[in-house]
Amino acid sequence: ESWSAMFEQMKAYKKKFGDCLVPQRYYPNPQLGTWVHTQRRHFKMHKDGKKSSMTDEKIKNLNSIGFVWSAKVPWKPNVRSNDRDGSESGDNASDDDSNIGADDGDEDKKTRAI
Repeated sequence: ESWSAMFEQMKAYKKKFGDCLVPQRYYPNPQLGTWVHTQRRHFKMHKDGKKSSMTDEKIKNLNSIGFVWSAKVPWKPNVRSNDRDGSESGDNASDDDSNIGADDGDEDKKTRAI
């Protein structure tokens, strides 16, 4: 689909979830997850002076909706993301509850890619 059509899907995602943190493997709309990943990659290439399809106009449009350019977000253990990924278990879910209550003191330092 065209960049404009995908941008509209990104805006719809933000309206539904309140952010632009689309998982790369977003099962309800895999194309949107891939598109978001591609925008981040092309933004980095653009910023580094390399050839990319990213333009200042696209950056302006994405910034206007609060697009997140860095794919690193705080990792939250045992958080289920059923609403976003459409799966039963979510990205960080585990059926093994053996580590509940365990605290290694570094939870706030961990990150995961989305």
